[in-house]
Amino acid sequence: MSSAPARAPRRAPAGGWAKPGTPGDPQTTAAPKAVEQSLQNAALTETARQMTEEADPTPDPAPAPAPAPAPAPAPAPRSLPPAAGNGPRPAPRGAASAPRAAAAAPSTAEAPRRRLLPTAPTPPTTDLAKQIVFLYGREKVGKSTFASEFDRPLFAMTEPGLKALTTYQVAVDSWMTFLDLCAELAEGGHGYKTLVVDIADNLYSFCSGHMLKQYNVAHESDLDWGKGWSVVSGEFERAVTKLTLQGIGIVLISHAELHEIKTKTSSITRVVPTVAKQARKFLLGLADLVLYMAIVDTAEGERRQLFCRGSEYFDAGSRWPLPDVIDMPEDQTQDYAVFKAEYDAAVAAVTGGAA
Repeated sequence: MSSAPARAPRRAPAGGWAKPGTPGDPQTTAAPKAVEQSLQNAALTETARQMTEEADPTPDPAPAPAPAPAPAPAPAPRSLPPAAGNGPRPAPRGAASAPRAAAAAPSTAEAPRRRLLPTAPTPPTTDLAKQIVFLYGREKVGKSTFASEFDRPLFAMTEPGLKALTTYQVAVDSWMTFLDLCAELAEGGHGYKTLVVDIADNLYSFCSGHMLKQYNVAHESDLDWGKGWSVVSGEFERAVTKLTLQGIGIVLISHAELHEIKTKTSSITRVVPTVAKQARKFLLGLADLVLYMAIVDTAEGERRQLFCRGSEYFDAGSRWPLPDVIDMPEDQTQDYAVFKAEYDAAVAAVTGGAA
């Protein structure tokens, strides 16, 4: 068993050790002066307190109890250690989702489905003011005068051809102007019942120029695979179709020209509208009434006639059993009255009553 090393003996200071009990003796510890002064002050204070109690026997008020110590805060619940890998530990299965996750979850409730199947048949639209009319013919034959007699007409004027008529008109010089006009008509409250586009040829040209500018090309053929004609026709048909759903009548006017058509055995000269071929087929199929107005040589001389049924020489037709041709009066301002009488008779023949 090992023992602690022996301590080296202390060496005596120079001059030898002091005598016991003397101030130099290290075993005697003298109080510092500051401690002696503090003890004297305490003694004087105690003496003064005793003298005060003898003069005033009233006891000092009891000291206020010390406030109870605040309870120590409860320890925070110990959290689960993080799962292996990045990210927080996944919540236990079956636990409630966080509020944000619940709000982000898509709703499973289905919106009520619209009911589209009709419960009653739709009656025919017999009002002439709600028909779509395509009217074409040679210049100065009376097309605009005839259209101006329709019910409360508004002219979308694409060329200056109404100087001899008193009409409500809007100068349409661009495709965007036409779209703005259609949007204003769709708002309602204007009182117009018929929109007359005079002439539809220019309207299609405006549409073409607008769309080609969008594609930064000069001609429809500049776009590959016939795309140019497709985008122009698509825009034109979209806008006109939307216009027909506004509940007002539409009269589309075009000029006429002779066009030679070759057949297997010969060729014939056919009268066709001057509107672009891409728009012609669409407008002729859209119209309820396709009317061709011309001056014809008859046994009684030249007469203005309105053709309501077509032939191999011109396009015309109607959804109502109108006469093949109607003789128009010399006074052009009476054209609409004569046509309206024939129209009402044709509608009555179908419906059994007046239009």
